[in-house]
Amino acid sequence: ESETSDTEHFSDHTSTELATPPIPDVSTFTYETKNFPPKIDHRMQKLAVTAGKLLRYVVPPNTFSDIEDGNARNLTLSLTTSEGEVISESSWIQFNPKLQEIYALPLEEHVSKWSYNLTAIDSGGLKVQDKVEISVQHHKGRRTVTHAFAVEVTSTPVGPSLNWQLKLLDAIRDVFSDFDTSQITVLSVNLTSHPIIFTWTNDSLPRSHCPRKEIESLVKVLNNDAGLRKRVGNGLTVNKVNWSGWGQCEARSPPPQTINYPPTVRNQVDYLNATVGELLIYTVLEDAFYDPEDGSARYLKLSLLTKDRRPIPENNWLQFDVKNQEFYGIPNSTNVGQEEYQLIGEDSGGLTANDVLVVTVLPAPKTLYNVEFSMRLEIDYNTFVESPLLQKNFVQRLAVLFGDPNTNAIVLSGFSPGSTDVAWHNKTLPTNFCPDDEIRRLRQVMLGDDERVTAAVERALGPEFLVLSARLRPSGLCQGALTEVSVSSGDNSVNDVTAISPSEQYIIGLVVPAIVIAVMLLCAGLVACILYRRRRTGKMSVGDEDERQSFRSKGIPVIFQDELDERPEPTNKSPVIMKEEKPPLPPPEYQRGPPLATTALLSDTEDSLYQPPPPFTSSRDAARPKPTPTYRMPPPYVPP
Repeated sequence: ESETSDTEHFSDHTSTELATPPIPDVSTFTYETKNFPPKIDHRMQKLAVTAGKLLRYVVPPNTFSDIEDGNARNLTLSLTTSEGEVISESSWIQFNPKLQEIYALPLEEHVSKWSYNLTAIDSGGLKVQDKVEISVQHHKGRRTVTHAFAVEVTSTPVGPSLNWQLKLLDAIRDVFSDFDTSQITVLSVNLTSHPIIFTWTNDSLPRSHCPRKEIESLVKVLNNDAGLRKRVGNGLTVNKVNWSGWGQCEARSPPPQTINYPPTVRNQVDYLNATVGELLIYTVLEDAFYDPEDGSARYLKLSLLTKDRRPIPENNWLQFDVKNQEFYGIPNSTNVGQEEYQLIGEDSGGLTANDVLVVTVLPAPKTLYNVEFSMRLEIDYNTFVESPLLQKNFVQRLAVLFGDPNTNAIVLSGFSPGSTDVAWHNKTLPTNFCPDDEIRRLRQVMLGDDERVTAAVERALGPEFLVLSARLRPSGLCQGALTEVSVSSGDNSVNDVTAISPSEQYIIGLVVPAIVIAVMLLCAGLVACILYRRRRTGKMSVGDEDERQSFRSKGIPVIFQDELDERPEPTNKSPVIMKEEKPPLPPPEYQRGPPLATTALLSDTEDSLYQPPPPFTSSRDAARPKPTPTYRMPPPYVPP
């Protein structure tokens, strides 16, 4: 009834649209239901597989869906190449349309990225395609394979070659009663040869060495009556299994003999400088030697000899670490100076090259440290003193204890017996003032409140250096200051590598300043005496000079009263005029100026008797005035 109504409605609609010509009367009309194509609900994920390993992947049912047929299980699926071609029977990848499964066995030659088309077809013939991307990766242990099992396949069943390869893998798994084939890695399948050679390896065997016995036992199991030939099934025939060694198990023939050239010296060490009490560590440069066959110095055997090419004594302060190729050692005051050594580089063929180097030990700088650290170790004194390696390890662990990146801050000041007392200084502490806070922090690292060594010391030094006690001894500017010091029994360390001994500290701190002050006082007294004497002699020389000037003057000499002549001097005398004498020329006229003091003195004394000057009295406070010279004016001219 519904069908009839639909037909009538369709007829009415059609007649309305066309109008003309008239449609014949049809009582019934049948039409086909429309088929919708399938669609992709979830894209196929990218697949990754390792070369030599089996891949099995079932297409999820929710990958495709169809309105009429449902999910992917009700659709027909097929796998083709990216160009749409059918996959060949010899391909390493195949598709099972019944199980809707992608299965593959790629080899090392197939390592790459591959793309395929997965097609879904519904019952109406409509289809949809999705891309399948597969990435084949290298096997991580391909370079460490030690063996390879090989079996000859004489006959194979009809169908894709991958099918019988999977049957063969299942048979190998059953022989060893394994749960799966994850321990089997297929190395190669030679389909072109006759018979076909199928090669694989067992990942469960060790690869660090050649497990020859284990391999031979596995071969026996594969070749026995209940072995591989019985389990391969119908249509597949195999022969005896053999094995060959790879890598560690490969039988290598000796290489042909070649000319071995000796190594050469390229970057010489030449000179090394060390300081008394400080750890020297120097690593030989990689390009110090070069060998044409072996390469750089890292591939040569290095050793250190004396200048006479003799081995270095074990108790010599400078040693050489062959493994790390480095010099190390802590010199003491007896090692100051220069010493020659020979660094030998030996190649794999036994040929050598030598580099002569000079090691210079410099004395420790005369530094007045403010604090000295020391530890008493439970180790034999002679063993410690004669072992540069122990000394190196001890200093390096001290640096770890105090959190230093290296050992540059540590300066050993000496060793002394009594178990073994080791003393050292810290170069990073200031010496121009007493660093109380820093010393207190370092003390807390070594000692706790109970004056015992801390757990940090035991962890850093380890069981090799058992610490019995530790102490800090202030010196220099910190002597007598409020620096916390731990108390420990025993005598002070005898410094044989010290920068400044206690006697030198006494001389520098007390005797030298006293001598300097005495010399300064003596110089000051001497300068004062010279200045005082010079001042006194200077004043007396001035008076004598005045007297000498007075007696050298052209004035009238000093005449005392009792030396005067009692005869009166005639006042009226006429000049004597000769007969032929002419009157003199009139005197030149001088410009009159203000009367001078000398003029007044002359006018007063011209016709008067000479008056002697007052007696001379010397005085230190005031200088004696110089006498004014007196002159007699010429007599007036009287014309004849």
